[in-house]
Amino acid sequence: MEFIHNVDFAYEDHSDTDDSEWIHGADYYSCDEVTGFFIVVFGDKSYIFEDVPVEIWEGFLDALDYGKYYHEHIKENTEWS
Repeated sequence: MEFIHNVDFAYEDHSDTDDSEWIHGADYYSCDEVTGFFIVVFGDKSYIFEDVPVEIWEGFLDALDYGKYYHEHIKENTEWS
């Protein structure tokens, strides 16, 4: 986590997850704006997923239910989990 916060990325974005009951934050960092690091916060724990396509991040931002989108498109995806 410290590494990510000390790098200048070409693309950084943060999600306002106040509407979510259990996702307390989500961030995305990318060097090439194609894939990047997806960070999700549950309470006091953060989880990092590498090589997440920017389209997945954009889908997360547009999701009506962050938790459902996370479970369906991020958590169980073995390409980057």
